[in-house]
Amino acid sequence: MFKWDDPDHSATDHGLSIDSFSLAWALPSVLPISLSVFDGYPANGFNHMSWTTKTEINNSAFVIESARLGRNFDSIGVVKASGN
Repeated sequence: MFKWDDPDHSATDHGLSIDSFSLAWALPSVLPISLSVFDGYPANGFNHMSWTTKTEINNSAFVIESARLGRNFDSIGVVKASGN
């Protein structure tokens, strides 16, 4: 989960966009997947995400969620997983 917190401007929505975002780590995971790449970028008014898994154990899908102000997440899409 990525959370936007702007304590200087409470109740004011400045919006959030992703510009050439990358995330990688090598720590042990409690999730049934191990990510090798996660990227995100804005295009045409949307934030696009892509990722590559190193391993997946009994994983059926990735649920993409969105929330306003980091609360009340709603599913906005599902990406089928490789499984194992």
